[in-house]
Amino acid sequence: MSGPPSTFTRLPAEVIVQIAQSLNDHNSLVRLGRANRRLNNLLTPLIYSKFSTSFGKETLFLRTLTSEPQLAGHVKHLRWIDESDNWDEDKEEYETESRQKIASKLSSLPSLFHKQLAIAVEHAVGGTLHVSFLAAAMSLTPSLETLDATLTTSNSSRIRWNEAVWIGAPHQFAHLHTIKIKLRRSSGMDLNPLFLLPAVRTLDMTNVDRLKSDPQKTIWLPLPEKSSNVETLLFRESNIDTDIIVPAIKACKRLQTFLFQHHSKWSPLRKIDMAQLSSALLVHRDSLRDVGVMDRLKEENESAIVDDLFHLPLLENLLLPLCNSHVKGRTALRLPPKTRWFAQTVKGDRKAFEGFLALCSRSVTQMKVENPLLQSVTLWIAEKEFATSLVTYMARQACKKEGVQLELRVLDKKSDVSTAVVDWERGVPEHT
Repeated sequence: MSGPPSTFTRLPAEVIVQIAQSLNDHNSLVRLGRANRRLNNLLTPLIYSKFSTSFGKETLFLRTLTSEPQLAGHVKHLRWIDESDNWDEDKEEYETESRQKIASKLSSLPSLFHKQLAIAVEHAVGGTLHVSFLAAAMSLTPSLETLDATLTTSNSSRIRWNEAVWIGAPHQFAHLHTIKIKLRRSSGMDLNPLFLLPAVRTLDMTNVDRLKSDPQKTIWLPLPEKSSNVETLLFRESNIDTDIIVPAIKACKRLQTFLFQHHSKWSPLRKIDMAQLSSALLVHRDSLRDVGVMDRLKEENESAIVDDLFHLPLLENLLLPLCNSHVKGRTALRLPPKTRWFAQTVKGDRKAFEGFLALCSRSVTQMKVENPLLQSVTLWIAEKEFATSLVTYMARQACKKEGVQLELRVLDKKSDVSTAVVDWERGVPEHT
């Protein structure tokens, strides 16, 4: 393949870098950097700024990190998808010779942790290999800013990926501000240390059911209150117990965004204690702007109920499941004046939906009395025919009578609860 035209290579350095940043294909960026020495020098920081396992050749990446520390310093974004379930003994990156070379480099480093990693990498087999490789990659990248890891965890691993955090990598992750963790199966790995990394501001966890490993076998101590700098705390598709979420919320010094998507692939759903959850959120009355709690609502008695969030004056976006009409309690009737309320409905349950709309004439009156500045209520619905029903019309009229606009937004027919989560998050403004 021919290289770039000579006119391109003579462009000002800042123009070349700007053009290179627009390339979506990492391989194209690498080929461009190989064209000549000037382009290589200009683009090396950009080429190594992010690594994804989708690029392939994890061993080549790790060998580069261990052999060229100055290149390791360029890595800012790491996306690691554990392919241990598809492990193949014939894959080049898993050859014994490659592992031995990486292990040799790791063992020569002064840190005791790197010597432990060397043993884990050299002797790793099957599903444990990527776990050790990820721990090594994290420990060798002092400028790492974001980590996005999808893991198939293995209890037989000699070393777990997060030991780079709780044992203590030499660089202490001074720049790591965003962590996304997705587990493919339930695991007891210890995630508490992630809260205590000083630079972390966003902690996004999927399929996480507990934060501490082996809670029955170890002494479980909750996170100390006001010990974490996390500002955005997201639990996706999680069946984590409220007793564990509450200490995590209180551990944050200044929480701004909270999301709990109540769901489980492996065990029966636990009931959400909304009173306990609301009380914990009120600790952040001076900072909390966005709150989302989503429930699968498979059983009527599991509907989440919130009585009062009026004392969160900065609250802008609220996403809650609707309370069925015959369930005692209210669904967040008292809200700050500028709050946008996104309500999750029971998909396909017309009775529950119409039951809520029938309450609008009473509910909106009470909401208006307690919140005179209330102007609109936003309601998500899962069936298009609901938007044209007589009950919907009556509900809108009831709201209009009180000077409140009822906004209906329809989810696509193929959508599920997660669609509402995505749309809600798009509506969350960036906070500085």
